[in-house]
Amino acid sequence: GSQSPERLGVLCRALLLRAQFVYHEHCMKTRAGAMSLRNTNGGSGPLAVQSPRILQNCVGLGSKMLLERKVRSTVKHISNWIKNDLKSGDTLQVEWVPYTLFDSHSQFAL
Repeated sequence: GSQSPERLGVLCRALLLRAQFVYHEHCMKTRAGAMSLRNTNGGSGPLAVQSPRILQNCVGLGSKMLLERKVRSTVKHISNWIKNDLKSGDTLQVEWVPYTLFDSHSQFAL
């Protein structure tokens, strides 16, 4: 695509970090659940372990990062178009609301 090798490297590192974080969080929750079950039932009974959903989390993060880059690029093109082609004295001002990339529940609002 249109991504430079540096940007792809940053994206890959972010996705790897996200995968490690999700797996670590999953292991900690599984361990806490096992200890809780052991204390409650005296260690008897099987422990139901859910999938850590690493792929879903990485796809979600990657799509957020790519969408953010595309939105920023489009806003920059629109701003340049207003300035150069329309020869308008008006400027496009965008206020970016901060959000956490690594929060799986963070979303864009337009």
